[in-house]
Amino acid sequence: MRMIILGLWLLASMELLAGDLYEEGKKAYDSGDYKKAAELVQPAADKGDAKAPSILGFLYLTGRGVEADNKRALFLFKKSAAQGNAMAQYNLGMMYETGREVRRDFKQAAQWFHKAAKQGHATAQVSLGMLYERGSGVAKDPASALQWYKKAARQGNANAQLFLGRMYGGGMGVEQDLETSVKWLRKAAGQGVPLAQRVLGMSYADGKGVKQDFTQAMQWSRKAADQGDAYAAFNIGMMYFRGDGVSKNDEKAVEWFEKAVRSGFPPAQYGLGVMYLEGRGVPQDFNKAADLLRNAAKQGDRNAQKDLEKLCKEHPEACGKH
Repeated sequence: MRMIILGLWLLASMELLAGDLYEEGKKAYDSGDYKKAAELVQPAADKGDAKAPSILGFLYLTGRGVEADNKRALFLFKKSAAQGNAMAQYNLGMMYETGREVRRDFKQAAQWFHKAAKQGHATAQVSLGMLYERGSGVAKDPASALQWYKKAARQGNANAQLFLGRMYGGGMGVEQDLETSVKWLRKAAGQGVPLAQRVLGMSYADGKGVKQDFTQAMQWSRKAADQGDAYAAFNIGMMYFRGDGVSKNDEKAVEWFEKAVRSGFPPAQYGLGVMYLEGRGVPQDFNKAADLLRNAAKQGDRNAQKDLEKLCKEHPEACGKH
């Protein structure tokens, strides 16, 4: 009996030591000192800490503090996942979903995401919802996707909030509800998600799910555009072009179209092409108009193709025809 008690005491002491090493390693990881994190987490993993192999595996996966080694990362994720660690289960699911060091297998990905999701891992809940939405590794089931997104969204996951806004807005897995869509979009937008900010801006501009308010539309569109969202920049250009909530201003419209064009956004290429074609906000320039319309047409913009054909017919020199 004394030997059993002594053994249990020794085991508990080792677990406590492993836990201390893990916590110190986690602090080092969070502070960006990945080399120190690896040095601390490795012995914690060796001593049986269930969480340590997960963070160590991620270091090997990303090559932070250690030489990148996908095979080692996979081994560590499997070890930690088998001990019930939710983060490792999620990471293992990602390995299967992306085919890193294993054959791509959506069914396996779904199984590991589900294990982590049941433990409340928000990112795993989102990933599982995406598989249900696409029908990858599981039967396509938008209603199940919606439920997993809800679980993650209630934990504050911004992507889940964005996806809920999209599903309620499009009536996917649930009856269409534009007001609920806007509610979730606003939550995601408030966390800085550019797509949510842009769609929320469009909702205010169109008065869908919320009272039409061009001031709000402009504010949210600006937030998205400032983060590089080309579609949002184009929308701002159109607001100045039409005078929606602002004074009509062709120069401002051109300025915002140009921002979107730098990202290769076809509607902006077409819009800016028309501005050069008509000399609105810029000096009329058929050559620049032709280049912009051609680029938009190559990406499938039919209006650009139509206007380009007309331009080339009336001004063949702008299209390299003499």
